[in-house]
Amino acid sequence: MVDVLEDEFLMQCWVCVHLDDGPDMTCKAYPEGIPDALLNGVASHSKPYKGDGGVRFTPRLKVNSDE
Repeated sequence: MVDVLEDEFLMQCWVCVHLDDGPDMTCKAYPEGIPDALLNGVASHSKPYKGDGGVRFTPRLKVNSDE
């Protein structure tokens, strides 16, 4: 089983359990707004990122690419 979401940085925010449901791109780690580098896939939030307060990307579900 391959965890596709860990490798697809661009998708991380959209499938993260910490993303807020509101109209703004905010989350538990970044209540004032998610940094552009995370939103546009320049950086992965699977590892610490400045200002995240210890909250990391946690996928809502895992995708099995073998199916």
